This record gives sequence, structure tokens and C-alpha cells, in this order.
Amino acid sequence: MKNKCPFLCLLSFIAQFYFSAANTIQDIARIQFSPNYIHDLLEGQNVTVNVRIRFDSDEFFNSEFYNKPFKVSVKTLHNEVATSDIEIIGIDPIDLKVVNESLEYNFNTTIDTHFMGKTALQVRLISGDSISKSGGDLITLMELSTDDERQDFGSELKPIKGASRMDLWVIREKDYNIHEAIFVAVLVFLITIANFLMGCEIFKNGIHI
Repeated sequence: MKNKCPFLCLLSFIAQFYFSAANTIQDIARIQFSPNYIHDLLEGQNVTVNVRIRFDSDEFFNSEFYNKPFKVSVKTLHNEVATSDIEIIGIDPIDLKVVNESLEYNFNTTIDTHFMGKTALQVRLISGDSISKSGGDLITLMELSTDDERQDFGSELKPIKGASRMDLWVIREKDYNIHEAIFVAVLVFLITIANFLMGCEIFKNGIHI
């Protein structure tokens, strides 16, 4: 029996160490949003966002999460600004599609806007083991748990460990500002005309005196 190449053995050891070092299923997932961000969504509008979850095939098969179902938590950080029509998706490994050397899962979520402000769409993967350890309290796992993960209203979006986020900014319709500008311009014009006519009236009365 031929001896294995030391270099390949080293690579295999590093790979096994890397795979075993993953603490959560989120650590081995790549989550992409399409569009990548939204900075011009109007109040009262809705938009569809595509979310793609991707795993490297070898990495997934060598992980502790292989052949185990998991959940996907979908939420916005500020419900007063916008909300998602999806909260939880259950995924079984057989639902993952093979794309080249990756395993992928795609879904769409509709975002409804309510009020002007800056928020984000957040996606988190939750393994079945995590749910079991929490006593089946999935709602608790969906919530942000640490100070670093919390996002203040209107603050700059911060990357965090254990979740993926997409910028979601809601603005007020520009036509409102145009209407306001027109109203102010007309008001100023009418006041100017009124002052002019008043001045003419005073001047005419002065001549009669």
C-alpha cells in the first residue's frame, strides 16, 4: 500500500479541523440578497427580495449539520419601518439543490414599508440542535440576544456574527416635497401681490389727500 502524500494529509487535517470548528450552521453558509441593498423604497410600497442560501458541498457533508433539518429566521430590525411576509422557513437537506459544487436554497420574501427610516432585512439559520438546546423555544432564538446584535432605530447598519443583513431604507415620496415647494411659492406670490395692491391703495389715497 502506497504512503499518502504528506501535503495531502496536512490539507485533510486542516479541512477536518476547519469543519469541526464551525459553531453554528450560519458559520458555513453564504447568504446573498438580490438586490444587495435598497436605499430608495417609498413609504407604503412593497418589494420582493430574493434570498439565496449556499453551502460548499464538501464543507456541508463534513459538518455536524449534514442530514439534519434547520430553520431560517427572516425579519426586519424595525417593524415600524418595514415588515417581511415570512418569519420562519423549515428546510430539510433534501430541499437543497446541487449547483456546480454547491448546495443552494432560494426563496422570495415580500417587504411591506410603513414609515420613513433606516432598517435592515435579517436572515439567520438555526439548526435543529440549537432548537433542542433551547427547549424548543424558537421565538427566543429568532430574537437578537446581545448588545452587539441590537440595531438602534436609524443607526448605521452593523455587521454581526450569526446573521446576515441587507440595508433597507424607506424614504418619503419626493412629490410631497414638490407640492410643498409649489404651495410655498404660490403663497409667497399671493402675499407679494397683496402687498403691492395694498401699496397702490395707500399711494392713491395719499394723492387724494
